[in-house]
Amino acid sequence: MKLREESKKVFISCGEISGEIHARNLSRQFIENGFEVYGIGGKGLEDIGVILVEDVVSKSTIGFFEAIKNIYFFKKLLKKIEKLFDKEKFLCVILVDFWGFNKFVGRVAKKYGLPVFYYISPQVWASRERRIIVMKKWVKKIYVAFPFEVEIYKRYGVDVRFFGHPLLDVLPEEGEFSLEKLRIGIMPGSRNQEIRKLLPLFLKICERIRKDFKNSEFYLFKVKGIDYSSFKIPDCINVVYDNDYETRRKLNFCLCASGTATLENALLGIPMVIVYRVSLLTYFIARMIVKVKFIGMPNILAGREIVPEFVQDIDENKIYEKVYEILSKRDKILNMRKELLSLRKNLGTSGVARRVFEDMMRSL
Repeated sequence: MKLREESKKVFISCGEISGEIHARNLSRQFIENGFEVYGIGGKGLEDIGVILVEDVVSKSTIGFFEAIKNIYFFKKLLKKIEKLFDKEKFLCVILVDFWGFNKFVGRVAKKYGLPVFYYISPQVWASRERRIIVMKKWVKKIYVAFPFEVEIYKRYGVDVRFFGHPLLDVLPEEGEFSLEKLRIGIMPGSRNQEIRKLLPLFLKICERIRKDFKNSEFYLFKVKGIDYSSFKIPDCINVVYDNDYETRRKLNFCLCASGTATLENALLGIPMVIVYRVSLLTYFIARMIVKVKFIGMPNILAGREIVPEFVQDIDENKIYEKVYEILSKRDKILNMRKELLSLRKNLGTSGVARRVFEDMMRSL
């Protein structure tokens, strides 16, 4: 189609902070090559020159029941995107994770004859594999984050590529590891609802660590756009932002909410405990449809528990008992770090966004 071939505009859709990081890196490739990028996401996209159609990162939620609260907002947004597709001439549409909404964006793009690329596809290996049948109706090519995903999509006849995990474009190499001083990270999540549940718990555990380990210091990794004023954060805790990887790579332990941060920590070789809690309704639904045994990506990739997980039952004493055991045994914490770093070699090398951009251009 001649008009589309001449277009220098692309549309990118992401809806969570973790996805926005990768959408940002890929968008930068397009912008540096003379493209105009429109999209939905957050301020991270807007800061690099993406024309932000809507900020949806602030609406990000965890769980089935929780997402229902924003359904009217997303229905209006989909109509807004459809009007944009009708008005502008886009070269292609790029979806980044965010399946709950992006499946509708993909359908609308197909209606307007726009090629659709899925960058970081839904985790069909964990649940609802038949979502691939839906994607196949409108997707041109899928770019997966893990090498084992390729065979799953190929079984359905989908064009799929693995160019490495996009986190490798973001993360530095692991830092030096010394236990002379315990540098403890506090990462209670990136969404308001999980931070409200986990930050008070993590602060209590840190107080106990401080009493038992005099050589400890603490770093709370805040997420931009989240209001922490309702939490009483002790003066002994250093506050940094979640993208401060230079500080993060120097950590030797972390209290971490389940999510992308667990994989980031693994690739940086940071021992941790993983804590996860959602509403009971969401938890029971997830138990029925999720196929994997573990909640944390390091354990999923390893096929066994190398990092302790606390799911739903977030008892302070139980968690601290495990934290104390890890921190008080040098061999245990060093072995966990070694096992985490071993995961990195299977996920490729940096330059992922550039390779994906080049492949998209060849495909159009």
